[in-house]
Amino acid sequence: LLHFFTLNTLCCKMSGSNPTTKKFERGIRIINGRQHQGIFATEFIPKGGMIYDWQDSLRSAKKDRFTTQIGMKKHILFKDDDFQYYNHSCSPNFDHDYIRNISFAMKDIEKGEELTHFYCANEWEMAEAFYCQCNSRNCVGFVGGTKYLPIGRINELMPLISPHCKVLLNKAIMEMNNGIIRDLNSKL
Repeated sequence: LLHFFTLNTLCCKMSGSNPTTKKFERGIRIINGRQHQGIFATEFIPKGGMIYDWQDSLRSAKKDRFTTQIGMKKHILFKDDDFQYYNHSCSPNFDHDYIRNISFAMKDIEKGEELTHFYCANEWEMAEAFYCQCNSRNCVGFVGGTKYLPIGRINELMPLISPHCKVLLNKAIMEMNNGIIRDLNSKL
């Protein structure tokens, strides 16, 4: 059983934002009797279309469950409070562009569709890890950041991973390889 209630009017009054300029709104879905909060498209968004421009958002070195990692030691708290309520999916429909500081649709998104992002793509190590329940055939299970992705799936997931997490991932792989070489040399 699925019900959807929007919080748009209440949220816009509280945040002072204009609901006609946003392509998303915060809402609640009731799934099997449990509340599920997220953000939902208020209009059709074509593949490649901008969802949110976050260049004026607050940048911080401190991470928490409401920030998104955008660089090696940089996190962002989105200016529009509603945007921080996007949820994780292992089959996401939007991604972040770290050069233009925007979020964009990875596929056509229908009006009313929930906007989801692959959390492991931009967080090296999340402030609050969890086990995924997205039920996607692509599900990674444990969502703790790029650092914890299943090694057998790295190549498949690489197009989703942010530039800063790719650097950290390559460094971790090099350290792991160096450790293997040291172990082999010590046995010779």
